Amino acid sequence: MASPTYSMHDQMEWLMWLVEQHLIRNSNDCQNCQRPMALALVHRTESPEGYSWRCRAYNTRAGVWPGSFFANCVLSTEKIVMLMFYWIYELKCKHVMLFENITNLDIIVNYITTTSFDSNVVTG
Repeated sequence: MASPTYSMHDQMEWLMWLVEQHLIRNSNDCQNCQRPMALALVHRTESPEGYSWRCRAYNTRAGVWPGSFFANCVLSTEKIVMLMFYWIYELKCKHVMLFENITNLDIIVNYITTTSFDSNVVTG
């Protein structure tokens, strides 16, 4: 059976892909009633990702990123996942910057240091 394909341009599909990869939570409980919250569409001014967890009983909201790999990141999730892809395939920093239109070297500093590894080290 073929795995489903997702679009980085459809925000809900993208969030579902991140859930399936265990990069963000697949559920969140309301702090008031301890019931599961639903993923709900919100205005971009309220949440940069366009969605948040929402409790229908208390009308409270929680962000999608807290407690996730992306919690304190300044780049978009799409760009971070692409950087991970490039890192896995050991692309040169200058190519990554070109492909992703990154002009600030500070953004890519961690990419450079993590790709400079000892070739004798075996990773699992």
